[in-house]
Formats: sequence, structure tokens, C-alpha cells
Amino acid sequence: MRVRTRFIVLFGLLFMGMASYIHLSWLPNFLDHEVTAFKEAEQKKLHLLAISLVPDLLTLDMAKIYKTLQEVEQDELDWKRVQLFNDRAMRIYPLRENLETEIFTQIKAPLLLNGSKLGTLTLFLDSAKKIDRLKQFVWNLELTIFSLILVSFGLMYWSINAWIMAPLNLLTMANQAVAGGDFRATLPEVSVPEMNAFRNSFKTMLNQIVADKLLLQESEEFQSAIINSAKYTIISTDSEGLIQSMNAAAEELLGYKAEEIVNKETLVKFHDLDEIIHRAKVLTEELGETVRPNFDVFVLKAVAGEDDVNKWTYITKSHKRIPVSISVTALKDKANGIIGFLGVGTDLTESIKAEKEQQLAKKVFDHAGDAIIITDSDTNILDVNSAFERISGYSKAEVLGSKPNILQSGEHNQVFYQEMWGSLKSKGIWTGEIVDKRKNQEVYHEQLTITEIKDYSGITVNYVGMFQDITLKKATEKALLEKQLLLEEATKAKSDFLANMSHEIRT
Repeated sequence: MRVRTRFIVLFGLLFMGMASYIHLSWLPNFLDHEVTAFKEAEQKKLHLLAISLVPDLLTLDMAKIYKTLQEVEQDELDWKRVQLFNDRAMRIYPLRENLETEIFTQIKAPLLLNGSKLGTLTLFLDSAKKIDRLKQFVWNLELTIFSLILVSFGLMYWSINAWIMAPLNLLTMANQAVAGGDFRATLPEVSVPEMNAFRNSFKTMLNQIVADKLLLQESEEFQSAIINSAKYTIISTDSEGLIQSMNAAAEELLGYKAEEIVNKETLVKFHDLDEIIHRAKVLTEELGETVRPNFDVFVLKAVAGEDDVNKWTYITKSHKRIPVSISVTALKDKANGIIGFLGVGTDLTESIKAEKEQQLAKKVFDHAGDAIIITDSDTNILDVNSAFERISGYSKAEVLGSKPNILQSGEHNQVFYQEMWGSLKSKGIWTGEIVDKRKNQEVYHEQLTITEIKDYSGITVNYVGMFQDITLKKATEKALLEKQLLLEEATKAKSDFLANMSHEIRT
């Protein structure tokens, strides 16, 4: 029940109680008291009249008696009849004869002279008029009181409504507006200090709420911006697996808009059923209890408080299969109860591609016919391939961390190496023939190419050397050269012999 209605009901009950008290208790007592007092007053006046009539009765001055009674009649209009009796109760003077059938009271006063009774003065008093006048007075008084009460009630109601109810209604409306999310509500200033204090407190509370809301909104927007700018997928569910949110990366990867999925689907929608069944079998073997192929396979370990990171295959809206790594975390409330789950996924497409390319490069590196040596920027050997081991005679374990100068044969002077490194630094590459020696100290020739590798900022991070063993080639070339020289000498000797023979024949 509203305060205004309670006030009206309380005032109505108070008003009815006052009216009942006036009519049932106070009014009858008041009338009885006033009528009794009226009778006593009239009795006294009657005695005084009787005393004043004694001299006139002794002289039998009837004219004077009549005049006195006439004056009494004029002064006391409430008297219905005045009669004078002798001691034998015989009427000797009637003042009025029009006694009507109304309520009246009879009052008697003895006429005494020196203790002797001369007669009796009888007064018939009209009590009804007195009672009616008293009732009319009480009624007017009652109307006046009730009018004052009503006016007071009106003023009180207006005051309460203007000073209390109106601000409270505005406060209620403001409170409802705040509850509805509208924080622009205000309260007017009033002349009641207490209400102004209440208004100021509400305003302070509202300002604090607005400040907290803005701070929370900024925090939520900041968190949302972080989540939506993340390159990995973020999907949250309730405790039953129903999807509650997904970030922009998840929408882009899966091809679904959030409104198509949120509160409509579970994670099962994005996964291959065969993978779910296989995962259920694996968990059944690990845990020793039957795990059904449903949402449990994604969160069972997270529920137990264990790290749950697994490789899955996402099936997009366009039915494309994307390999992902998903980490699942249980979301808990203050009472440590699970209220949902958070899955963070990473697209493994590029990493798998890079891994395959790396594996391919490794195979090429290991099976290349040319020897390959990789060093850091300080020329410490980081890796060599099998061709290097075959040509140099050193195993990979023997040369890791060493310098390439372990292969130097001593055939080249310091100037040669300075020119080689100068060309490498200026051009980023050097190619040429060099003589090195194997582990068994055997000298061999190689065709060497050294490449300088730099990062995005231009800083040298690696050197890659590739070489071929050209010892046999050099030997073959040398043998061919020697054979050609012998042939040339033989041809020249033959030519010289023929020339000599021709000269001798001519001579």
C-alpha cells in the first residue's frame, strides 16, 4: 500500500473515531450538564423573583406584581408559564396560559415572610428550546472542528505531497530509471533540509554509480577490444556446453556470425564426429571409466583441474577442415562452482605448413650433394649436412661450436682470406676455389660459395657455406692439360722432324 493511501485511511479512521466520540460520549454529557446548569440558574432566578414579590403581595399591589411578571416574561422568553399560588395551592395569578405539549420543566419557589409561607411561585420552563440551541451550538462547533480538521488535513496532505511525496515519487522514478539503465535522472531541490540531504545523498550515489558504470564499461570495452583483436579464437560456453560468446577471430575462422551460434549451438557443431569418438576412447582408457562422445570430451580434464590442450579439426561453415590447437579452462564463481568453460584455439594451418616445409628443407639439407655448413654471426658452426661429413671426414658432433678454420690447409695466406671476407661484407656473397684439408690431413680442392644472411633490420645473423669437392676435377683437368701439353710437344716434334727431312731432301 502506498504512503498516500495509508495516510488517507489513517486520517479516515481518526475522523470516524472523533465523530463517534463527540456523538456518543461528549455530546450527551455536555447536554446533560448544560441543561442541569440551566435549571439551577433558573431556580435561583425564580427564588430572587419570589423574594422580590413578597412586599407587593403583602400590599396586594396587583398592578406592580403584574408589571414585574411582565418584565420577567419579556426577559425570560424560555419560560412557558409562570403561576402564583397561595399556600393552599390555589392559583391566584396566571402569567401564561399557552402551555403546549412540548418538553418542559416545572420549578417551584416558596414565598416566605418571617419564616411563614405566603404561597408558591411556579415556573414552567421550556427545556426543549434550550436543548435545541445547545444541539445547534454543538453541531456548529462540530462542523467548525471538522472543517478545521479538513482544512488542516488538506494543508497537511498538500505539505506532505509537496515536501515528501512528490520528491519521493521523483526519487522512485529516478530509481526506476536507474534500474532501467538511464542514469540521467535528477531530483529537484526542495525547502525541506532533510529531503535535500536525501536528494544530495541520492545524487552522490548516482554519480558514483555513473562513474563505476563508465569505468566498468571502459574496462569491458577494453577487454572486448583485446579479445576481438586477438589472432586466436576465443569461445565461451555455459556449464552444459551452450555457446555464450565468440570473438572476431572465431567468426572469421569458422565463417559463422555470433548471432548464428550464441545460445543456439554447442562446440560439437564445429568438430568431426570421428575425432570426438576417438577422443572419448582415449579418455576412457586414461581415466578407467566410460566417457561418452559428447561435450564431456572437451572439458572433462578441465573439470578435474588439469591442463587440457589438444589438437582438433575445426569444420567451418563452408565445410573446410582446419587443424587447431585448443586449450580449455573451467570458469568458476566465488563459491568455486563451475559456471562455464573458455576455449582458446590456435590455427595450426601455417605452423603445419611451415613444419612440412622445414622437414622438406631438412631433407634437402641432409641429402644435398653439396656440403653445407651454417654458422652464426661469429662464425661458430651451428649445423652441417651429411655431405660435409663425407667430404671433410668430420662428424657433425665434432664440429658443432667450432670455427670453419679447422678446415684450413695453409695453402692460402692472410691476404687471401682478407680479400674473401671483404668481398663477402660488401656484396653479401663470395664464390671461389679454395684448398682445405680433411680430418685425415688430406688436402682437397673445393668450389665454395659463402652467403651472408641478415634479419629484417639488416643485422648479420648467419653465414651459409656450400662447397663441392673438386679435387678429382682438378686432377682430371691437370691430367688433361699435361696430356694436351705432351700432345702439343709431340705434334711440334713431328712438325720439326718433317721440316728437317724436307730440308735435307731439298739439299
